[in-house]
Amino acid sequence: MLFSLALLACGTTARFSSHVLQPADPALAGLQRFTVQPTTGEPDATLAQLLSQALERRGYRDSPSPQFVLLYALDTDTGARQWSVNAPAPMPLGPSQAVHRLPEQQTRLSVRLTDLKQRILWEASGEGVLAPANTAADADTLEQAVETLLQTLPRQTDAP
Repeated sequence: MLFSLALLACGTTARFSSHVLQPADPALAGLQRFTVQPTTGEPDATLAQLLSQALERRGYRDSPSPQFVLLYALDTDTGARQWSVNAPAPMPLGPSQAVHRLPEQQTRLSVRLTDLKQRILWEASGEGVLAPANTAADADTLEQAVETLLQTLPRQTDAP
């Protein structure tokens, strides 16, 4: 049991990588107030809250009168990843040797900051494997993905 938990803990780290598509525009330095919106479709309340909190930790403020907009998209390819045993084990594993189907989501998270005239101020995208939706692990891995993605966003240093 403890071994399984250790494997699960190891399996959820470093599984999301990000890259900046557009470095921060100098105009972003003077902006503090933002709002969060999905690029298309219905808002994801959990993701919107995580993004908002991450920006606030970087010195920005969620506001009803924003200076810029954070647009986000979360695209997932749901399905079970099949791990099969194609070769005999070096030593017998007993009845626990089997094919395991692990429900995970290959995910792409994209974030774009735009000014009110829709000029891109900063943009990044990340890909990785997240835990199944609506699970405790899902919230943790989604939060890790948001933090990984936004770590390259410049901190706001101006006083409110």
